[in-house]
Amino acid sequence: MPCCSSDACASTAGTSLRFRRVLWIALAINAGMFIAEIAAGMLAGSAALQADALDFFADAANYAISLAVLGMTLRWRAGAAWLKGASMGVFGLWVMGTVVWHAVHGSVPHAPTMGAVGALALVMNLICLVLLTAFRDGDANMRSVWICSRNDVIANIAVLLAALGVFGTGTGWPDFLVAALMAGLALHGAAQILRDATREWRSASGRWIIPKGWPMEGKTLAEAAAQEAWEEAGVRGTTSPLPVGSYRYSKRAGQGSAVEIDVTVFSLQVLQEQDDYPERGQREKIWAPAEDAAGLVSNSSLCALIRACV
Repeated sequence: MPCCSSDACASTAGTSLRFRRVLWIALAINAGMFIAEIAAGMLAGSAALQADALDFFADAANYAISLAVLGMTLRWRAGAAWLKGASMGVFGLWVMGTVVWHAVHGSVPHAPTMGAVGALALVMNLICLVLLTAFRDGDANMRSVWICSRNDVIANIAVLLAALGVFGTGTGWPDFLVAALMAGLALHGAAQILRDATREWRSASGRWIIPKGWPMEGKTLAEAAAQEAWEEAGVRGTTSPLPVGSYRYSKRAGQGSAVEIDVTVFSLQVLQEQDDYPERGQREKIWAPAEDAAGLVSNSSLCALIRACV
């Protein structure tokens, strides 16, 4: 029955390699900026700069986690994204506590230091965001990295505005307000990442299979495979005339006995997908790169067959 789109199979390895290179660059930038900004934030007495520095640290740790799980199964990558979302939420709560502490003590940060370091941080985060934008429509792990960088750029702009506010008013309230805004962004981003990661974790825990069925009278096996793909998944396209392989599974028959079934697999280049098809609502459907799909199926022979598409 249908295997996978040749375009999707071919793109997986290249995307992972490009993503890995970008992550190493982003990791180096964030680790360096954490050291620079935490020192500047403490010297300037700025809650916003200290919050932004810890954000750089969290991002560096997140990029390291992403590099560690890159190439692993969807379940591992979803778990890494969940860990990143949780750490971002903890960061947001910590910043809220810092804001309260500075507000109670009436701290007034050094505005020129805030402005200079905030401008440098903005440039560095813009570089990371541009590099990562190409991967924002990937899995939860890739999306979480892009969300972190997007939030960082917004936060850096806010830090610059806070520096102007502190300079103009001579009080620390602009700094406190911006730090609170950064905490809110962190908590919102954490919720978004956790939602995506939870959905992918559940998908990875399911028992998935490719569309399949019995031979059909008057149709070749390839034509029957194309018909099953339409009825079960709502896709139409060009089926390979020759099978790409086969696998075997056990099917329960009457009175608990099992029958060994051989399945001949054909590849299908999808040209059309429709929302309304004969067996819609009878099962859940997902699209996945070949490497992810291999990790989602429980049959080892089918898993090996799908991996051969990469």
